[in-house]
Amino acid sequence: MELVVSVAALVVSLVALGLALHLLRVARNGAGSEVVSPIADGRQLTAQAARIAALEARTDHLATALDGAVTRVGLVRYNAFDDVGGNQSFSLALLDGRADGVVISGHLGRGATRVYVKAILDGRAEVPLADEEVGALADAGLADPRTM
Repeated sequence: MELVVSVAALVVSLVALGLALHLLRVARNGAGSEVVSPIADGRQLTAQAARIAALEARTDHLATALDGAVTRVGLVRYNAFDDVGGNQSFSLALLDGRADGVVISGHLGRGATRVYVKAILDGRAEVPLADEEVGALADAGLADPRTM
C-alpha cells in the first residue's frame, strides 16, 4: 500500500513540475499574453480615464480662477507738479483677463500726496481719465480705455 501512495505522489509531483515548466515557457515566450493583456489594458485605460477627468476638472477650475486674476499691468511715471522732479508720480493699471480692474494714480508733491483710484469695467473707465492714466491702460494692452 505504501508503494502505491509513493508512486501516486511521484506521478502528481511530475505532473506539477511539467505544468510549472510549461507555464514558465509560456511566460517567457509571451504566449498567453492575449489573455492577460486585455484585462491589464482595461484597468490601465480606466485609470488613465480617471486621471484625464481629474486633470480636466483642475484645468476648468484654473481657467475660471485665472479670469479674475490680475494678468495685465501697465505703469506710467511722470511729474505731476512743476516743483517736484524725478518722475515721482505714477499711474498704475491692474486688469484681469476680462479687462476689469483699476487705475491707481499717485500724485506726489512737496506739501501733499494724493492717491486716486478709478474703476475699469470691461475695458472702459466709469469716470474721465487723465492722459497718464490712459497711457497706463494702453501699456496694459487696452486700445481705447476712455469713459463709458
